[in-house]
Amino acid sequence: MSEPDLSAFRQEIDAIDAEMHALIVRRAGLSEKVREIKTGDELKLRPGREANILRALVARHTGAFPKIQLVSIWREILSASLSMQGPFSVAVFATETAHSFWDLARDHFGGGVQTWKFGTTRRVVETVVSGQCSIGVLPEPDQQDTDPWWQYLVVHPNAANKGRPVRVIAKLPFARVTAQYGGPEAFIVARAEPEASGNDRSLLTIDLGTDFSTDALLKAVADVGFSDATLLSKWNNVSERRRWIHLVEVAGFLSTDDGRLAQAADILGKSLNEIIVVGGFAEPLAVEEAPQAAAPTTRTRTR
Repeated sequence: MSEPDLSAFRQEIDAIDAEMHALIVRRAGLSEKVREIKTGDELKLRPGREANILRALVARHTGAFPKIQLVSIWREILSASLSMQGPFSVAVFATETAHSFWDLARDHFGGGVQTWKFGTTRRVVETVVSGQCSIGVLPEPDQQDTDPWWQYLVVHPNAANKGRPVRVIAKLPFARVTAQYGGPEAFIVARAEPEASGNDRSLLTIDLGTDFSTDALLKAVADVGFSDATLLSKWNNVSERRRWIHLVEVAGFLSTDDGRLAQAADILGKSLNEIIVVGGFAEPLAVEEAPQAAAPTTRTRTR
């Protein structure tokens, strides 16, 4: 390639960069107008809308530029816009030897968002309940956990929580390089209700007075029309022996007034204490890359 040709390409790239910058400035101006409209919202985060923005982005993308890097660029833009709309901070469960959830949070929300590290899952939930942090990032529930963090979601809207109990609103990582992603996963919790994106999964807790088998419980859930149900975790409250609380994930977006909840209560009968919808999330996006794309490497963060 001759030097004049190379110079022409560089000039065109510079012009494109200027256009992209101008569009970012224009987008930021619109975000400021959105902030003026959303003054009454306690949490400005819109996980369902963000999910659909990224899905549309990947669906229309063409060319050699890696999709996963494209998603990362847009995540930074979305997070910057969110921060412009008001105070926003993240509480993350992370220890000196376990940084995976910290990495998930920083990858999703970018480096410009105020992020705090806590050594216990309970402290993460407490900071969200108190309003010290806008959202919390917590590990996917573990069947072996005898003191699970999700037990603190088993509450109804009331005066104490000002009608805003903590709920699961998203799952990380949202964009995965392949459908067979095998890395760590986490849930985002906030004092807000989840937002439907059109392709979602929901979480509900089923509190029973007896220890049901997993098969019997999932059959009851399936019989009322909940599809693809999975038991994520089960917890027995040692101070109240007649409380076996099951965390169940089902396909679709589930509202608190869904008629199937009452049907499930009828099937479970006197064994049931209560059923609560404790959140939901947009189905994560599988991003397929070209075979020559480099495999992810382990990164060490300086904190």
